Amino acid sequence: MSDASVEASEKYIAAESLLMKKGLFKKPDPEAAAALFVKAANLFKIAKNYDRAGEAFHKASIAFQQIKDQSSTTTNLNNAINCYNLSDPSKSTALLEELIKASAAAGKFLQAGKACVQQAEKLEEAMNYVEARKVYERAVELLQAENNADSDLRAAQQKVAEILAMREKEYLKAAKLYEEIGTKCLKIKLLQFHSRNFFFLAFLCVMLLDDEIALEDCNNKYNQLDPNLEGSAEGDFMKETIEAIQQKSGDKYITAYAKLNQRANLRGNNLVKTLIGEGQGMFKEEQDEQDAFGGEEQPAQNNAEDDDGML
Repeated sequence: MSDASVEASEKYIAAESLLMKKGLFKKPDPEAAAALFVKAANLFKIAKNYDRAGEAFHKASIAFQQIKDQSSTTTNLNNAINCYNLSDPSKSTALLEELIKASAAAGKFLQAGKACVQQAEKLEEAMNYVEARKVYERAVELLQAENNADSDLRAAQQKVAEILAMREKEYLKAAKLYEEIGTKCLKIKLLQFHSRNFFFLAFLCVMLLDDEIALEDCNNKYNQLDPNLEGSAEGDFMKETIEAIQQKSGDKYITAYAKLNQRANLRGNNLVKTLIGEGQGMFKEEQDEQDAFGGEEQPAQNNAEDDDGML
């Protein structure tokens, strides 16, 4: 055992003894105990014993909570989580809820929101998408209470919309959220360029509602809101998709996608590719009719594939 580990253990034991003082002239001293737990935790970190460091930071947070020092409580909870992430991630997961509640109580809404995002990410990794979306929505609520959290708020909203669209097929809800994000981006000069992407995602979600009139309305609306859509790869795809739907032409839709992919390079953009792929279902009836009546054979889906095998 290293010298740092020995000293850390001594301070940890001393801190615990300060919390267990009992008797007429002996009272627990959580403030002194908290300070010793922090020193012990840092020494455990030096010794690279991250599990014990996380344990000591957690103990410090509990002691600070006893003396109603909310700021130090959240700081030490966060430190504990960071240490457990290096040794035993399951323990960090258990502490995230404590950090969220303590941070919110201390008015640290940015920290609480970020902790929610961490929690949601772990749920996503476990493929528990519905619960992940709910936690992301909780993050949105917390971040909305923070004045300087626009970037984190936008990222959390994007995750909510993505899960709604890709995992839950709640296309209308996703479309409304993407439209909201895009509209907000228009009001910030540095973000105006990004609004086009969010309006495009909203369009794709509306497309999957199979409502031609609503799709035309939203196309007109987004082009009015963001003139940069006109002539862009996304704007042309939106226009050509509406034409394909009106003409009931799966070929035209596939061609529109191929042109979009060539101009915008969708490699790695699984969200857009998935939504466009789902859109092929709109033309299934046409394909079935041609098959039934011996019409011209449709081009294979992979005729318009990109290197990632989309469509």
